[in-house]
Amino acid sequence: IEQALYAYGVAKLFLQPFVENAIIHGFKMMNGEKRIRIEGRIQGDVRRFRIFDNGLGMDEATRKRIAADGQGTVGIRNVADRLRWIYGSRSEIRVEAVSDAGTVVTLLFPLSKEQKEIPSNPKKLL
Repeated sequence: IEQALYAYGVAKLFLQPFVENAIIHGFKMMNGEKRIRIEGRIQGDVRRFRIFDNGLGMDEATRKRIAADGQGTVGIRNVADRLRWIYGSRSEIRVEAVSDAGTVVTLLFPLSKEQKEIPSNPKKLL
């Protein structure tokens, strides 16, 4: 994680569902060394976080479903909703995957110290 990123707040647990999915789905029935790497960088006026795994990857239909506004799991959908709530259309989740070759999830959102308060009742996001 790039040191400069520590000056900025982020939504709580925004990486957790992606790491959890890598462990549960990507490493399921996988032999050999299992790796997850997380990167965080500033690119211009955008924060970029990437989660890499060397797991089983996923087919194109699954990748598209997850990439389409986080439709896949409750955790990923929750992250997509929270990022959209905080940053509006300036947030993005990208998913790159190849069957049997791993997955890379990229989260992009603005470089801003200002954040909206996330309601304690998630139904208020709807």
